[in-house]
Amino acid sequence: MSTILYGAPLSQPTRSVVWFSKLNDIALVEKTVAINKGEQRSDEFKKMNPNMKIPVLNDDGFVLFESVAIAKYLHQKHENTINDQWFPKEIKQRALINSYLDWHHNHFRPRIATCAFAVIGPMLFKTKPLTDDKVQETKRAAFKAIKDLEEQWLKDGKFIADQNAPSLADLFAYGELIQLSFVFGNKEIQLGSSAALNDYPKVKKWCSKMEELPHYGEVHNFLSKFIFKTFSQQSKL
Repeated sequence: MSTILYGAPLSQPTRSVVWFSKLNDIALVEKTVAINKGEQRSDEFKKMNPNMKIPVLNDDGFVLFESVAIAKYLHQKHENTINDQWFPKEIKQRALINSYLDWHHNHFRPRIATCAFAVIGPMLFKTKPLTDDKVQETKRAAFKAIKDLEEQWLKDGKFIADQNAPSLADLFAYGELIQLSFVFGNKEIQLGSSAALNDYPKVKKWCSKMEELPHYGEVHNFLSKFIFKTFSQQSKL
């Protein structure tokens, strides 16, 4: 039986789960939910996730939502064939990664996502545009989150939580941060070379390492095309 992931390529958590699955040869059937058309609010989708959020996993009838829970489930299901780096068995290393993942959803993701949505919300979901002051407020909060990533989680300039190799924490952090390409104006989504991050050298170095991982282009190809189209349209206004 197949393992189905319902998500969307513009969704940061969806991309993180997909990237993890590809890096570890986990077979997933990807089914796109048209969030711009409100498909996540359909009665059929609400039966899987009453919170109307993506991604959602259906593993032979076992339905699971919340992206970190999905990634951990896939890791545990396939742990005999997965490199230990992604969610180490060693109790302290795992605790540090869990610590970041908790911080991510309470601090990093809300600030980054809010800033990105200030740009793409009116365009993609027809939300009311924010005032310039409000947009600047979201940018300040986002850069505060990036500063925290630089100073708290990338102290040695390697990977998150003092790891020598990327883990689930890095996949979720990068998956979120790349969404700021809408704000930075990067037509080519390579944050490792983005001038917008010049004040955060550890973050830039870390981004470059993440962008060298296998399947980076494949996972982010849709986002890259969408961002290029977005800025091309804006340049005509």
